[in-house]
Amino acid sequence: MRIIIRLLHLVSFLCLAMLMLRSSWDAEAEATNPVDYQYKFCPRGTNNTASIIYIYNLSKLFNRKLHEEGGNSLYRNASVGDNPDKVYGLFLCRFDVSHQVCQNCIFDAIDILVESCNGTKEATIWYDICMVRYSNKFFATTLDTSPFLCVKNENYTTEPDKLAQILNQTFNDEIRNAASSDSKYAAQTINISSFDTLQTTVHCIPDLSKSDCNVCLNSAVAQIPTCSKGKLGARIFCPSCSIRYELYRFLVDTPTVTVTAPNKTRKRWITIAEAASAIIVFLLSTSFLWCIIRRRNKRVREEKAKSHQKFQLLNLGAGDGRISNDYSFDVLLHGEKQEESQAFPLFPLDLIDIVKATQDFSQENKLGEGGFGPVYKGVLGDGKEIAVKRLSRTSGQGLQEFKNEVTVIAKLQHRNLVRLLGCCLEENESLLIYEYMPNKSLDVFLFGLSLTLSNIS
Repeated sequence: MRIIIRLLHLVSFLCLAMLMLRSSWDAEAEATNPVDYQYKFCPRGTNNTASIIYIYNLSKLFNRKLHEEGGNSLYRNASVGDNPDKVYGLFLCRFDVSHQVCQNCIFDAIDILVESCNGTKEATIWYDICMVRYSNKFFATTLDTSPFLCVKNENYTTEPDKLAQILNQTFNDEIRNAASSDSKYAAQTINISSFDTLQTTVHCIPDLSKSDCNVCLNSAVAQIPTCSKGKLGARIFCPSCSIRYELYRFLVDTPTVTVTAPNKTRKRWITIAEAASAIIVFLLSTSFLWCIIRRRNKRVREEKAKSHQKFQLLNLGAGDGRISNDYSFDVLLHGEKQEESQAFPLFPLDLIDIVKATQDFSQENKLGEGGFGPVYKGVLGDGKEIAVKRLSRTSGQGLQEFKNEVTVIAKLQHRNLVRLLGCCLEENESLLIYEYMPNKSLDVFLFGLSLTLSNIS
């Protein structure tokens, strides 16, 4: 009986340890997952086109200065080349993650910048745990709060006033601590009730001055009422700083488990039995650990494959079949509008822009619903009307069918065809964006390619 009791205690202890380790692994796996990519900003224009020498220097900056030489750091600021083709760059990781996790994030970020911002003199990309930025101007000590990016938790708190009061006090303390420190980083974990735990972080570029860091973080906190009032969490990014709050634990903690050696027994058979039990539990725990790691790696591979398919889809417009009239959009930068134009199918709107245009896919904006999902009317910031087809996860239409519909419609020009402006694949959303035409039948939007082909045949 004593052996059974000890075995049960040992099994319970090791199971608890495995669960704690699993939570830590999940947090780090989530941090390096491609879905944690938040936003990239690479303004284009005549004055922002890079020369061949600049692109060569940028490649050296990415591969040598930031990736290879910055492997043991969570922040690095470097430059390559001489004026007028000198490149300045930096990366900054959240200070609770390991160097390896930081480097994985930087590697993914650089990969996206090279693919999406090729030929530009400046660009910034934000992940949940890291940011990478480069420019032809030195910026590490310069305050820059434009553009602001807000990523919010879509769930609401039942006590918004109480949460706002706690956030105000918490961020005031954190900003003061971060601005005064060399790392320009601060984090807090607060138990606000027996069930709710609030975690917050604030982070500036470490080379920023105390006063500029203070201004930047306060500007970010000032975005909360308009960006995420009453929400359970939010992440707000800008080029010089970032803040985050969540009513759950998102910081990477590595639990320390202390194992107490068992007391010596006076009976030899008890010692043998305990040793055998420990071996059995070790084998079971190893199998359990192997299953967890295998499942985690499979999930990461699937997400990376899905992210790769997304970029394939967004490049379908290369070659013949481009729609000739591009669509221009505006990005607010230092209070001025910077115009950028791209040809279909990379319709220059992120998911957050489409959500705003359709009022968060509200019922008031819903035009109807077909077999593949609902269609919503949307109005962009410049007043342009669009129709957004939101594919249902239960529709049975996979990524390949989605790509086929985009490809074929993009290459068709017909008077009965509603023009497809673009598409969006973000955060498990599959969206087709059409030009809204009030005189067209709703069936054209609902049933997509099949009805379109039947109409023009």
